[in-house]
Amino acid sequence: MEDWSTNQMPYSIGSVDEKTLIAYHPNVDDLDIVDEYQTQILLLLFLEGMTKCSPPSLSFQGIKRKLDLHQQILTNALNRLLDKEFIQKRPDNHYILTKKGFQLIQTFSPNVSNSDLDTPTIENTYKTDISAESFLKSLKGKWFGDFRWIGWFQDSDSTKLEWISTDNSIEAVAWHKNSKINSYPYSIKTIIFQKSPIITPEEMKQKANWFKYHLNKKLAKKGALIEEYIPEDSVLQINSPKNDDWFYQNCVN
Repeated sequence: MEDWSTNQMPYSIGSVDEKTLIAYHPNVDDLDIVDEYQTQILLLLFLEGMTKCSPPSLSFQGIKRKLDLHQQILTNALNRLLDKEFIQKRPDNHYILTKKGFQLIQTFSPNVSNSDLDTPTIENTYKTDISAESFLKSLKGKWFGDFRWIGWFQDSDSTKLEWISTDNSIEAVAWHKNSKINSYPYSIKTIIFQKSPIITPEEMKQKANWFKYHLNKKLAKKGALIEEYIPEDSVLQINSPKNDDWFYQNCVN
């Protein structure tokens, strides 16, 4: 079976929800340079990176959907963070956390354990000859079905793209990396994970199948996408994030 772990960034996946954001809060005695909305954005970028094990690059609409902020409030908060150099705007109009922003996060007081970041997931793995470039070009920024684009994550040898359902009940990640499975040069893993506790396991399975359908449809003209194994029944799994010191080792200049 394909090994989806790396030495630098151990594989784990998790959901950043309102409960988790609330559990992380600034030490008010020492911190008075960011307001509530700016804090939420910084924490979102940090926690997205921690749970996805890659420095995140989130779109404006992705941040808006995940934080449920009014557009003007979000615009003002992002502009202030940019002015303070806590975040950076990439040429593709996605936002990333800077090293200065990460250092600010270190003054925050985490009151949440790794177990609080655990989340039910449904996973599928494919072997493919679709290159990372074609994968990124075909899917980046695209909406399909009831899935809306959030952002992307990248490390030294893999690329992860993320979407959220229109009802905010689940998030979906498609992860491309180099591989040697059955002589195929690449592998793709899809992960559907729970964002809302209200969604049932059966509903998650239906949404996972819908996501698979659209992913296959988008990539059909780019090359082979062959499922490596098909479980008899989609079983929900629990993956626990590891809070390793990976975030700024090789990812942020």
